[in-house]
Amino acid sequence: LMIVAARPSVGKTDLGLNFAQNISSRGNPVGFISAEMSKGEMMSRVWSLSLKINRLKLFNATMDKHEKDEVWADKSVSKLPIYWDFSSRPTAHTIRARLSAMKSNYGVRVAVIDHLQMMGWHTRHRDSLENWREIPVALKEVGRDLDMPIILLAQLSRGIEYEKRRPRMSDLREAGEEPVDTCLMLWRKHYQSDDPPDVDEMKIYAVKSRNGKTGVVKCRHDM
Repeated sequence: LMIVAARPSVGKTDLGLNFAQNISSRGNPVGFISAEMSKGEMMSRVWSLSLKINRLKLFNATMDKHEKDEVWADKSVSKLPIYWDFSSRPTAHTIRARLSAMKSNYGVRVAVIDHLQMMGWHTRHRDSLENWREIPVALKEVGRDLDMPIILLAQLSRGIEYEKRRPRMSDLREAGEEPVDTCLMLWRKHYQSDDPPDVDEMKIYAVKSRNGKTGVVKCRHDM
């Protein structure tokens, strides 16, 4: 179980899509479960990443003619072995059934789930924190039983915004630490800016890794 965590609008969904596109481009089928976005919203992001076209232009249909021609001519996205599910409020039991079917029918080997806070609870505790912490435990069991790595996207607490600091493990209060094998946390310097740049540096902090090193990787976040 890998968790990719960030505050809203930092880029966790884009990174999850980037993982899915790169993994599938190497011939490994990917199951992508989106509990937050509609099919149209998700596909605009996929085309944006694939064609390097500004996402807002795609979403608002304000592209130049040559950019529209690129979108219509592009066949690469449809050829990638990514299988989508847009169920709202899926529980861990629902996800197990979906991924089991995807593995049986399409040979899916990796799953990306967007995101933890949009999932439903299959049991209810009095303490809502216990409900949230039950989900990663259940998903790790799903991944183990299906022999499938699961990449779970999650939102961080607001502490990093108030204190204007980089994220740390304690900000992932809903998920807990025990079931997570790898935890990546994203940080962009200008994401709270009123006028953020189209291209911004994004740092990916590997704050936990059972089988590897921790550290930081600098990337470019391109809208």
